[in-house]
Amino acid sequence: LRGFEFTKAAWEAEAKAGARCLLFYPNSNLASAPKRYIDRGFGAHVDKAYKCRVRAPWWRVPLVEVPDLLLTYMNHDRPRLISNPSGLHILNSVYGVRLHRGHKMVGRELLPLASLNSVTLLGAEVVGRAYGGGLLKLEPREADKLPVPSLALIEEKQELLLAMRPQMARALRNGDISAAVKAVDEVILAGLPPAELSQLRAARELLFDRRKARATGD
Repeated sequence: LRGFEFTKAAWEAEAKAGARCLLFYPNSNLASAPKRYIDRGFGAHVDKAYKCRVRAPWWRVPLVEVPDLLLTYMNHDRPRLISNPSGLHILNSVYGVRLHRGHKMVGRELLPLASLNSVTLLGAEVVGRAYGGGLLKLEPREADKLPVPSLALIEEKQELLLAMRPQMARALRNGDISAAVKAVDEVILAGLPPAELSQLRAARELLFDRRKARATGD
């Protein structure tokens, strides 16, 4: 807090410079430095802004329960379901997903990987909304409809999924999404006739290409 200018101009300069920001979240027993920081905000009438006006206390952002998984809701190619082993809090840039008791251990570890399959990717294109620029957005009710593998299926395929994680990590680091999806399909969608699997992939590609065309105006 030392030397920080409590002004909109300073915030904008920090943002334009790409600087990392920390969330101000003190406890109720304020030390002298946080109290001075709050007093400066009070003097600048920050407490009168809408978001601050409806908070108690006005200077602390309310946090929701730590989620088991994170889900991106504004996407280019696909939604990303991400495990949260560090127990991070979220604001409003991603959705938080909480798993039922009994589902948490397997779900946290393997649901993000198992969801990288052709059915889930097609489902995202079907339930999501396409916006200008080719953006795919999932509203909360739409995210609830996203088809993901069941707990029973993930438990059945658990050993195979665990064994393929290094391979998947390399594919994703290299940006080879097609290879990653194909590998997951071979586990999660095993037994599906090749012709039906090809139709699923073609349907997803059709909807994805149609959405992508909106970004270029084609």
